This record gives sequence, C-alpha cells and structure tokens, in this order.
Amino acid sequence: MRYFNKAMLIASAALCLNLSVFSQNITLKTGNVTVKEAMEQLKKSSGYSFVFSSVDVNTQKRVSVSVQNASIEEAVKQILAGQQGLNYEVKGKKIIVQKKAQSSNVRKISGRVVDANNEPVIGASIQVEGTGIGTISDFDGNFTLEAAEGNTLVFSFIGYKKQYIEVKRQKSLSVVMREDSEMLDDVVVIGYGTVSKKELTSAVSHISSKDLLQIGSGNPAMQMQGKVSGLAVENSTPSDPNSSPSIQVRGVSSRSAGLGPLIVIDGVPGGSLDNVNENDIESIDVLKDGAASAIYGTRGSNGVIVITTKKGSTDGQIHTAYSGFVNITTPIRELNVLSADEFRKYNRGEDYGANTDWFDELTKVAVSHSHTLQVMGGNSKNNYKATVDYKNTEGIDLRSEREQLGARLSLNHTGKNDLYNVVLNVAPRVINYQDSDYDTFRSALMINPTTPVMDPNNPGYYTKITTYSTNNPVEILKLEQSGGEQTILSWDGTFKLNLLPLFSTNKNHYLSTQITLAQQIIETDYSWFRPSTSTIEQDNGFSGEASRKYDKNKQESLEWLVNYGYDTNNHHLKFMGGYSYQYFVNDGLNAENKNFASDILGPNNLGSGTYNSDEIGRLGMGSYKNDAKLIAFFGRLSYNYKDKLVG
Repeated sequence: MRYFNKAMLIASAALCLNLSVFSQNITLKTGNVTVKEAMEQLKKSSGYSFVFSSVDVNTQKRVSVSVQNASIEEAVKQILAGQQGLNYEVKGKKIIVQKKAQSSNVRKISGRVVDANNEPVIGASIQVEGTGIGTISDFDGNFTLEAAEGNTLVFSFIGYKKQYIEVKRQKSLSVVMREDSEMLDDVVVIGYGTVSKKELTSAVSHISSKDLLQIGSGNPAMQMQGKVSGLAVENSTPSDPNSSPSIQVRGVSSRSAGLGPLIVIDGVPGGSLDNVNENDIESIDVLKDGAASAIYGTRGSNGVIVITTKKGSTDGQIHTAYSGFVNITTPIRELNVLSADEFRKYNRGEDYGANTDWFDELTKVAVSHSHTLQVMGGNSKNNYKATVDYKNTEGIDLRSEREQLGARLSLNHTGKNDLYNVVLNVAPRVINYQDSDYDTFRSALMINPTTPVMDPNNPGYYTKITTYSTNNPVEILKLEQSGGEQTILSWDGTFKLNLLPLFSTNKNHYLSTQITLAQQIIETDYSWFRPSTSTIEQDNGFSGEASRKYDKNKQESLEWLVNYGYDTNNHHLKFMGGYSYQYFVNDGLNAENKNFASDILGPNNLGSGTYNSDEIGRLGMGSYKNDAKLIAFFGRLSYNYKDKLVG
C-alpha cells in the first residue's frame, strides 16, 4: 500500500507537470524581423522549436510579433502571418509546419503581362504569395501557373510597380504593369540626346549599371536578359566561349536582312559589344519602337541599343577598383546512350574490346576567370577614367577557348565658364580564340562505345572510325588547329561649343553645336590545319591540309549636331538637327593548300604544299574588297508644357 501511494504521488506529479507544459503562456515581442529570427527567439524564450521544409515556409519574410501571456497557437499565427496554404500542429515542444493538401479549387491560370503601351513584358516574375510557386512571362508576355482560389498573385518587373491580384474564379488574366513614378526623373539616353523619363513619348527602356545581371559572361548583352520588356537575349550555345548571343527587339522583323539591333556606344553608331567591358557600362537604353529609333533611319529598323560608358570622377580624388570572378562550367544533362556493357548485352554491334564514354572523352570541366582594374580621378574641369581587363574563358569541349586583353581610356576637359567641352575615348582589345566543333558531339552519340580512342595496333595514332559520315571526335579536337587572333581598336573624339554665351546672356535660351569623329577597326586572322597523321587525311589521300583567312572591317564616321532650347516656367522647347557621314570598308584575302612535306610549320607556310602546283590553273587563293557610304540628315523637335503636355 505504501508503494502504491508513492506510485500514485509520482504519477500525479508527472500529470501536473505535463499539464503545466501544455498550459504554458507565451510572451514574445519582436519588431520587423525575419520569420527565421522570430522562430529562434521563440525557441530561446519558450523552448518550442519549428519543424518544416524550407520549400514550404518563407523564412526571409519580415514579421512583427507581439504576444503577452498568450497561447503558443497565437504566437505561431503571428510568426506565420501572410504565408498561405500552411497547417501546423504542436506536438510536445515541436511545432510541425506543413503545406496544406491541395484542394479541388487549385487550377491552372494563364494570362498575359503587358506595359502601358500594350507591349508584352518579357521575363516578368509571377509568384503565388507566401509559396515557392512561380513562373516568368515568355517572349509574348504569356504565362501559365497553378494557384488556388484565395491565393494572391504578385507580378513584378524592374522599373514597374508590383501588382497584387487575388485569385477568384477567373481562368485568364490580363495584367498591365505601371511604371514606378519614383523612376520618372531618371535621365534616359535617346538618339543624339537625353531626356527625363517623364518626357518620353516613345518606347524606351532604361537600365542602370546596378540593375544589370551579375553573371560571369564574356558579353554584356547577357546581362540584359529579362531586364527589358520586348527584348529577347539568347545564347543557344553558352558553353562555347566564342558564341555570340542573339539579340532581338520585339521579335523577328525580317526574313533575309539582319535581325540584330543597332549598337550605339557613347553616341557613335555601329559599335561592337565585344569591345565593351561590363564594368565600364554606366547605363543601357533600349529604343524599341519606330518613333524612338526613327532618327537612325533604316539602321534602327530592328531597334537600337544605346550604351553609355562611365566617366572620370569629379571630386578631386583618385579612385581605384578591382572586379573579378571565377566561373566553372560542366555538362549537367548528358544524353542517355548505351554504355559499352549495355551495348554488348543487347548485341548492338561488333565488340572492339574497349569501354569508351565518348561524351566524357571530348569534354572537360571548363574553368574561366576575369579580372578588371579601374582607375579614375579628376575634377569638374578635367577628369579621366582608365580600365584594363583580362579574361580567359574555356569551353566544355577539349579545344575551345577565348583569351582577351582589353583597355578603355576616357578623357574629359571642360573650358572656362563651360564654354566648350572636349571628350576622347580610346578602346583597344586583342582576342585569341580556339574554335569549338559542334559536329564532334553528334559523332560521340553515334560511335560504338566499345571502340577505343587510340588505335591499339598503331601506338600514338587515333582509331579510325568506320561509322557512316563520322570521324574520331577526340582526334579532331586534339589534332586539328582551328582558331586565330582578332584585334579591335575603336576611338572617338567630340568637341562641343556652347554658342549663346558668346552672343547673348539670356538664360532662357541655349544653343550649342558639336562635332564627333570616330573610327573602329576590327581585324581577324584565322588559320586551320589538319596534320598528315590524321585518319581523315589518310582516307582522303592527303599529307596535311591548311588554310588562312584575313578579314578587316573599318568604319569611319563624322557627325555634326546643333541643339537649341528655350525654357520658361511653363514652356520647354527643344530642337536638335544634325548631319551624319559614315564610310565602311571591308577587305580581306584567303589561301589554302595541301600535301606538305612536314607538319611542323602547320598553317604558317602554305607555299610549301604541292597540291596547288600539281594542276595548272589551281590557285587556292582569293581576295576581296568592298565599301559603302551612308549620309544622313536628321532632326527632332519636342515641346513640354508644365510637364503635363509633351509632344
């Protein structure tokens, strides 16, 4: 009986303790902290900890919790406030948070996102608030996702206000994105001038340097992806360091003419994106419609991309900056083909005794790196900025590579009383490249996986592939040379003179004129060589093949502008007129030969080959030269009344 009483006493105490835990009151006060921080504070003050999946709960959402001697349920409700579709259960000291089972009212919702001009917004983000469900709009602004009745869809895009739409019974949505009014005072670069965003009467999108994507890409065009409605930037072969992205403004506009937009760098049309370091970009403006690009004539029919580079500082101090990155690229989704063992198991062909993963043999882990050093300084009258960059980009195949060394120098001088201004920009670049060969990947899919890479009967030689229209891909990438050197030199100089200070002191008027001289030269020296030891050469009956090609593009321009303006409290009138002259020259030569006495010199001594001399009239060489001129007169008149009527 004594032991029974003791047992009952212990059980009663345990029961009291258990009831005490479940009736624990919670006191917690936090202001504007993340959900994760609020959970940690609750655990520290009460001992309750959360169990959940990071996919279900947004731990970075900011909340404020204020409970005084309240139940644990009330504290949890405030911590998870605004996160829809969640259930939670308290088990002991564990708070288990789970996603609600999808109910029958979850359905597919589609729609289209456009701007105020009814143009599609490409890459707009659509999220189901409080969940990890989301998508982006496609090239036509269309989107599709699943959401339940009562969910809230959040639409967002750079430069536009967020839109919140509650899901009711609608199956299709049409969403018009509105520009953020706080950005209306941003200065936008248009053709041969600048305006504030609120004065725009045409479709122009502005991207500042801080809005560009921070990615390890060799071309600044890729940093504009998803940043501008109506602008599609795509690189179908990003693992090839020598491939260039495709840029289209508002879709395909021609079947046979070029589809790319006109590139304007610091006011000079016809620039090359290959000669721009992403760290030198101050802003990018995309002129999308006919009204915006008309001033460039037919050159702007596919849109215009205007790039403004950074200039020197004006605070009297010297500033230095370094930027760099390391990028590692490796194939992540290989095609599923038969291994050597599977090939034998299913008796798909002759067994040559090897176990070769041809895709693995011709690929590698590509390590790329970039380094940029910038120095800038000066004052309001004289300033400068210098940039030097080095980039080495590898492809995932055995051969492709791109190494470049570039620089950019910007000098700016302003005369006394801002009477005149002189600007000089110089940008040289040297690029050494080795080409990829896309056909080698096709070969890797077709070759018998029991075939060895090297010929076991001829040490030092590659195996001859007998599969129809297929060659040894490793041999092609390792033995054959295909690459060259490209040099780019662009410079421009501008002299601007403010005329009215010379003739009038009326501050309501301003008149200026400027002249710009510019030149861009792009030279490419390409060579290709296949040695006599190649199995392809042995099949063709040649002892080595080689070719060389030289190409030079030169562009020279002269542009003269006159700007007049009249400003009062209510009336703002602007006029710009100009003359443009551009001269283009493209010339080059090419040569080829076969049957060399030695492989040592490769493509560097084409004259030593005997193939061209074996037959009368066989030259194996050619040359070309063509030129063109473009002369244009243009003008623009704009009027602004009280910032309300703009035309």
